[in-house]
Amino acid sequence: MKINLTKDDLRRLMKEAVREALHSIDLETKAFQEEVYLTIDEAASFVHLTKGTIYSKTSKGEIPYHKIGKKLYFKKSELIEWIE
Repeated sequence: MKINLTKDDLRRLMKEAVREALHSIDLETKAFQEEVYLTIDEAASFVHLTKGTIYSKTSKGEIPYHKIGKKLYFKKSELIEWIE
């Protein structure tokens, strides 16, 4: 099967492909940037538990968390899933 494309057709197709790829990357970047990380105080308040209970649950692996250095952080979206 032979397809005949002019240079203009090829340029248009390439521009559309690049535009779609950039749009996809932009959506992924926005989703990443919009992710909210909470400190332990904020997480405790958000899930209505004490800090001690949060520490206990993290040590038992019962609640999702991220450790950066010596500090714990919690993704708000993961806490919402955990609650549900």
